[in-house]
Amino acid sequence: MQLTVHLKMTLESSGIFLALLLTPLLAAGAAGQQRGNAVPEIPITRGSEADRGDAVSPGFVGIKEGHLWHDGKRLRLWGINAVSELDRDTFTKADQDQVLDRMKAVGFNAIRPHLYDIYMIPKGDAGVGISTYTKGDDSYLDGLDYFFAGAAKRGLLLYMTFDRRRVAITPEACDLVPGGTPEEAAEWKKTVAELNAENPHPSAWIEQVWPLDDRMERIFTLWVKNQLSHVNQYTGKSYAEDPNIAMWEISNETSYMAVALDGTSAAYRGYFGKQTQKRWNRFLKDYYKTDARLKAAWGSLEDGESLEQGTIKLSPVPIPAYDQLAYEQGKYPTRRVRDLTTFFVNQYIEANNRILAVIRDSAPKGVGANVVPVGYDTHYQPSLLDMYCAGAGDVSIAGNYTWLRTYDTSDPTYPWTSMVAGPPQFYGMDLGRITGKPTVSYEVNIHKPAPYRAEFPFVVAAYDSARNWDGTFWYYWMDWNNKPPKTYEQLNITGLHYAAKSNVWGGVAIAPDPIQVSALKVAGEIFKTAAIRADEHPARIVVGEDELVWSPAKMTVWMDLVRTAMRTTGAEIDFNFKQTPRDPQTFNQTRTQPRASRLGPDVKFDHAKRQMVVDNDKVKMFVGWPDSSAVSFADGFALNDLKTGQFIAFAMVAEDGLPLGRSKKILLTALATGENKGFKYDPASTNEIGWPGMMASVVSMGEGPVEVLWPKLTVVVKDRTGHCTWFNALPEVIGTEPVDGQIQFDGVRPAAWGEVELD
Repeated sequence: MQLTVHLKMTLESSGIFLALLLTPLLAAGAAGQQRGNAVPEIPITRGSEADRGDAVSPGFVGIKEGHLWHDGKRLRLWGINAVSELDRDTFTKADQDQVLDRMKAVGFNAIRPHLYDIYMIPKGDAGVGISTYTKGDDSYLDGLDYFFAGAAKRGLLLYMTFDRRRVAITPEACDLVPGGTPEEAAEWKKTVAELNAENPHPSAWIEQVWPLDDRMERIFTLWVKNQLSHVNQYTGKSYAEDPNIAMWEISNETSYMAVALDGTSAAYRGYFGKQTQKRWNRFLKDYYKTDARLKAAWGSLEDGESLEQGTIKLSPVPIPAYDQLAYEQGKYPTRRVRDLTTFFVNQYIEANNRILAVIRDSAPKGVGANVVPVGYDTHYQPSLLDMYCAGAGDVSIAGNYTWLRTYDTSDPTYPWTSMVAGPPQFYGMDLGRITGKPTVSYEVNIHKPAPYRAEFPFVVAAYDSARNWDGTFWYYWMDWNNKPPKTYEQLNITGLHYAAKSNVWGGVAIAPDPIQVSALKVAGEIFKTAAIRADEHPARIVVGEDELVWSPAKMTVWMDLVRTAMRTTGAEIDFNFKQTPRDPQTFNQTRTQPRASRLGPDVKFDHAKRQMVVDNDKVKMFVGWPDSSAVSFADGFALNDLKTGQFIAFAMVAEDGLPLGRSKKILLTALATGENKGFKYDPASTNEIGWPGMMASVVSMGEGPVEVLWPKLTVVVKDRTGHCTWFNALPEVIGTEPVDGQIQFDGVRPAAWGEVELD
């Protein structure tokens, strides 16, 4: 759930933006001494299942041909994060049933339960035990298992995590894994207590430390084993063997490499700093053996450093422990920088490989956790290092949030802007897929206020479809302390939730927003059915060991390259340490923003007109500002009676897999804008820019009802007859009308979507 300021960037400025995000450690290495050739370089570790290949068992989600598969066919997950819905203090079981019914009805086929360690671990526990309960006792864990079982009954697959977000691992956990001297145990406990006191979210430090500390890794392993062996009394299955669990995630947003390389990691603190230092020296000793070989590779050592004595500093990481808050470029041998980076990469991947082995051993061969995909971490920054480490498991998992506030007063929609005004760019997802691995977005959304937010689900569905992704999980369903509505009136009177300094995440609450729920329904159908074709021959960008740890300057070029490729052929990163990478400068690149771009063969943009159009045999889509009263599609389909210059997001998709011209079941929607009654926004009310300025400019969040502008237009379905059933965003049926060559959005009824049955 990290927030990174979204900037509307040209391709030239994107390179500058990336350079600012890249670790200065690598920059120092690039500016350092020339590499020596006397001693071979330390190889970079790969994931333990890097060459896994197809692994699919009947009844369980698996991987085939580099994608998710289930029940003999390709699986595309259109999911939603559940957070507050798991809270038994707020939601009764009846509430949970209602939430699950609505999630299913609006088109989701999967759920990512998030931040649920608090419901599993009993109060007073050292941080790894699992509560016990009697079925039906309405305890936290009883409610959690009830929710999971309810998801299974509705065909909503689960994407589970071992994330430590809510419940701390306490100093007393030290006693669960005996070892070491009493003095070491006391220092471990002291450091844990200090870090717990400083961090409101335990995973802010636990997941930075466990790959580098043996005791913490063993404690984390206990948590993994305990969660997997827990039996859900509503299904009779352990989590390890549950066929409804589609995938697992070991950690969430650790920022492991970023904090390791800027010196802010908890792995440098107290007891853990000493252990990291010892591991660094052991790492070098195992490879170089002697000081002579190390000097031959690095060229020099600092005063007092000796491999034999274990005194090689964790430099050039700028950590206060060595009184070096910043380092001079060129001071350190480049080979030393490379080795330090490789050390952190290898420690992380090897530790996750060990956890993966524990996960695999938790179930019989071919069952559940023994075979389902496991991701190591989630990454949200444009960093090849983060992507490589997080993607070393079975699945590459990326995320992205967007806020479309602009400070360009010449923008025709100032202070807001649109994603179709330029090639869609996602700071966290723009590195593309890793060749041969499924790709899933774990959290994605647009923060309100965002008047043109109806476009966002369609842009994401088009983007992920063209890139051939395997899953999209939206964050999140419902804000805290809000009961699920029983009627549309209750839904609408609740009012939209906007992002605010007091509650940043209110801005992504989906359930109270009739516009976003409506767009997600149709966009989800488009993605799940692969109605938009993927890029057939994506540009494959080979990244070798050197590129991963030596050359940050090339990374800015690669980022421009990937974004350029995404407008035409798509892009994949191939971490291939045997093949010589192609110089990215040799790729044909366009570094100026084009008037028009596209995603794959089907999705076309006209950025000057602010329009996105899809017109294939299964999808008709127009998103943006029409410049005439009619839009014509192929096969006799058209939109008539449009209001020129008024934003609209229209989409229709065949639900039966047939071409629209022959389909007997079509889903469609047409959406515009809508805000709370009394909502006021003043961009001049603050001098703050970026994300803080967007929130601070909200003068009044207003209150329900949501004043939705329902567009008026005619959809031409040439020579087809049948009927259309209209639904609101609850959803509930609000009317049925005959279809005789056309379908009418009347601009009055709250028509979230229409389900059309044709003769």
